[in-house]
Amino acid sequence: MADTIEAIKDVDELSRRIADILVNWPLYRQFRYAGNRVHIETPASVYSTSTTHGRLPKVIVKECGICNAVLSWDLDGDPSLRLPGSPDVHTYVCRNCRNTPIAFAIRWVKTEAGGVFFKFGELPAPERRPPKELRANLQPEDLEFYTRALECRHFNYGLAALGYMRRVIENRIDDILDLAYRAAKAEGIPAPDLHELETAKRSRQFTDKLDLAKKLIPRRL
Repeated sequence: MADTIEAIKDVDELSRRIADILVNWPLYRQFRYAGNRVHIETPASVYSTSTTHGRLPKVIVKECGICNAVLSWDLDGDPSLRLPGSPDVHTYVCRNCRNTPIAFAIRWVKTEAGGVFFKFGELPAPERRPPKELRANLQPEDLEFYTRALECRHFNYGLAALGYMRRVIENRIDDILDLAYRAAKAEGIPAPDLHELETAKRSRQFTDKLDLAKKLIPRRL
């Protein structure tokens, strides 16, 4: 299957996309993009050849483990990066505590259509824990499955991650049905009576429970 190529309008939009990739994408996943004004071009002169530069985001937003909050992190260094660049490491520092750095190892190359960007390293290692609010509502077994799913995703093993996430959903499907039932009642969506709901919850067929949940959950969710 061919890689998807995303159309990018300008340098600012590309910088925003890279900020999202640094924080949220798994390692080794390649971001391919196309656009005519996505890089900073410096024409040749009498004293130098023409150059092409990409611009890293000056700020990213992510959770700081020390501050225990989602905060802004500032790039430590020049955001301008000459392309094609060698594999390189760039560091961001939490703006609040100024005591928590995170380093990303990246590769960024220019192509005829646009370019390719990906990260192949992160230090400290990508967070293995679910968000704090979610951790508080997961049973120990579900927390272990969720953590394993995150580990797989961080290394771009998406199908393996889905297997672990399915186990979490299977273990909590009855709770999901209860929430969906209450949401349907509140939204005025036709819902089965409590007897039918309890019958579905006792079923051993996971797909039956999912089918009922799909009927109950409001479309806006």
